[in-house]
Amino acid sequence: MLDRIDIHVDVPRVAYEKLAGDGQGETSEQIRARVEAARERQRSRFRGTKLTCNAEMGPADIRKHCSVDGAAAGILKAAVAQMHLSARAYHRIL
Repeated sequence: MLDRIDIHVDVPRVAYEKLAGDGQGETSEQIRARVEAARERQRSRFRGTKLTCNAEMGPADIRKHCSVDGAAAGILKAAVAQMHLSARAYHRIL
């Protein structure tokens, strides 16, 4: 059954000090700015195509827009070996 589960995430406990601290997170305006910047990158990336967002990409689009360089490929290769990723999981990454 585990080979049918695509994502395994270990979530470490958060220290009490971090939970109880009075640190401020991002404001709504800051988050909105980041989201709008990401949307603009998508519009630019897909200009001239029928695609409007990353979720619409198929395998060929992913290969075209999400290619990795030699260093990144090396990291992926190491992750596949160390984490014993299946071919199915590997192709979901790429």
